[in-house]
Amino acid sequence: MIKFIPIISLKFFVLLFSTATNAMPLSLNDLATQLEAEFGKPIAMAAEYSETEITIAEPINKIDFADFLEILQQHRFTVLKEDNYTLITPIKYARTMNIPLLENHRSNTNLFMTDVIQLKHLCSLEVFETIRPLVQKAGHIAVYNAANTLVITDNFESLTEIKNIVATMESEAEDIACADGSPAPGSDKILERWSKKIKTMTRS
Repeated sequence: MIKFIPIISLKFFVLLFSTATNAMPLSLNDLATQLEAEFGKPIAMAAEYSETEITIAEPINKIDFADFLEILQQHRFTVLKEDNYTLITPIKYARTMNIPLLENHRSNTNLFMTDVIQLKHLCSLEVFETIRPLVQKAGHIAVYNAANTLVITDNFESLTEIKNIVATMESEAEDIACADGSPAPGSDKILERWSKKIKTMTRS
């Protein structure tokens, strides 16, 4: 089973702002080839990415797996890890990979997950418009109006926050029922209030 590897940490910012005198450029393929021996597992990538120039700020023999992930993050890549090898892929393609369901993974990590949210009181299309700003750029949200359902892919932390917000919105609307995709009277006030609150959250 493919697992999405967490890559965000404070050390990323150290690498990002390292001085030019310490920087050493090399191709992504060269970096992977040299680190395979260190990690004891093959590192694969599509040929089109192999010559991508990567800049590192420390000697190869001092780079551990966490450092490797941070370097990739700096250059807009991440990794998927299988049993026998590690695959490098652009972050922008993360949401199209085989991502596990949230219910099957409970750790508080930056792993990407998918969750299906079945709404009982509010209508999915309106909730979709309200919570969409909370979904990360590499994530994805889809609405299935006929089933009054949302399907969201995002990192674990963001997805958990969104799920909790939707649950709270639903609890505030327990006396409301969405009928055939048409919101009942009263839902507009709840959604408007949460829309304003989410705008404040995304600005901070």
